[in-house]
Amino acid sequence: MGGKRKRKHSHNFTLPAEIWPTIFQLSTVSPQVLDTDIRDPFKLPPPLSEREVVESLRESLVTKRALVRVCQAWHSMASPFLYEAIIINDRRDLVSLRTNLLDSKRRAEMDADGVPSLGWHTRRFELARRCQTHYTREGIPPDEEISHLSDIFHCLPNLAILIIAQDNGDHPPWPPIIVADLAASCGPSLRVLRWRRYPYPDLSQWDQLLRATPNLRILELPAAHEGLAKLQVEPHLPCLVSLEMPGRSGPYFDTKNDPAFPSLHHLAINGWNEPPSLLLTLYRDQLSLVTLITSHLDRVTPIVASMCPNLGRMVIILRFMDCLPAELPTTTLLGLVYVEESVGRSQAKAFFARLGTLNAPNLQLLRFLDRSLLDHIRYHHPKVFSQGMGLLSSRQYRIEDMDGVLVLPET
Repeated sequence: MGGKRKRKHSHNFTLPAEIWPTIFQLSTVSPQVLDTDIRDPFKLPPPLSEREVVESLRESLVTKRALVRVCQAWHSMASPFLYEAIIINDRRDLVSLRTNLLDSKRRAEMDADGVPSLGWHTRRFELARRCQTHYTREGIPPDEEISHLSDIFHCLPNLAILIIAQDNGDHPPWPPIIVADLAASCGPSLRVLRWRRYPYPDLSQWDQLLRATPNLRILELPAAHEGLAKLQVEPHLPCLVSLEMPGRSGPYFDTKNDPAFPSLHHLAINGWNEPPSLLLTLYRDQLSLVTLITSHLDRVTPIVASMCPNLGRMVIILRFMDCLPAELPTTTLLGLVYVEESVGRSQAKAFFARLGTLNAPNLQLLRFLDRSLLDHIRYHHPKVFSQGMGLLSSRQYRIEDMDGVLVLPET
C-alpha cells in the first residue's frame, strides 16, 4: 500500500522533417486557387465558382496564420504556405507585406544556406475588393502606399496569378513605374492576369506588359476601359487560351499578327450589345467555348452563332431571369449561371417560360453551373419549380445540376 506509484512514461513521436510540409499542405489546401488554366464547365467534378474559390482561400489563410504562431519551428516550416497566395485587403496589409518581403529577400541574399525568400513561394497576388488603397475622407493620398507595389513585385519572381479585383473605391492613378516593374519582375512567370478596375494601364503600358508575358494563358481586360479600343497585340501571345473582354471594345481590338493567339479556345464577352466581330471571325475555327455576360442575348447570340457555325458549347451568365435568348441554333452543351442571390416567384415563372420556348434543335445538355438558382427556386417556390420542370420534361435534352445529377420535377 505504501509503495511508490509507477510513473507513466510519455511517448513523444518525432516526425521526420520532410513530412511536415506535406502535412501543412494537406491541412491548408484551397481547391483551384492556383489554377492557371480554365476548367471545362461540362466535365465532372464541376469547377468552383470564383466566389467559392475566394472563400476557400480566406478560410485557408486563417489556418495558415494560426500555424505560423504555434512555435518557432512551425513558423519556419509553415511561412512558405502562408505566402503562397496573398490577398491585400487594406493599406496596412500592403505596408506590412512590403516590409516582410524585403526583409526576407535581404536575408536570403545574405545567407548561404540556400533557403529561398518568402516571396519566392508566392504564386497568387490579389488586390481585393475591400482594399482601401484609395483616397480617404481626410483626403490623404495613398501614393506612397501604392508605390510599395513596385517593391513587392520585385520580390515575387514566380508570381503566376495577378488579380486587380473590382470595387467601387475612388482610386488615384498608379505611378507608371509600377506597371514597368510588374512587367520586368513578374512578366515571364505570369500565367493569369485579371485587371478589373481603375486605374488601368494606358496603351503603351499594356503593350509593355503584354510583351513581357509570353507565357500568359488567361487575360481578363477591364470592362470600362475605353482605351482598349485602340489596343494592338504585338508580338504573339502563343500560350493564351482564354480572353475575357468587354464587347464594345471588341470590334476595334486589332491583332497585327494573324493569328496572334494560336492557342485561344475560350472567349468571354462581357456587357454591351456588340460582340467582338474581328476576334470571332479570326478565331472561329479555334473557339470551343464562348461565355456571354450580357443583357442583350437576343442580339448577341445570333451574331455569335452566324460567325461561329461550328461552336457547340456556350455558357450564359444571367443577369435577369427573362433574358434568355430565343434561339441557340448550333449549341449542343449549354451552361447557365445566375449572378443574383435570390429569385422572386414571378422571376422564376418567367425563367421557366422562356426556357420552355427556347429553340435549340441541337441541344443535348443543359447544366446549371451553380447551386443557388435551382436550390432557391426549389425550396422557396416549390410549386413553380415543379410546374417548370414538368414543362421541360418533354424536351429532348438532358437537364442537370452542377454535379451532373438529372433534375426532375418534384413529386
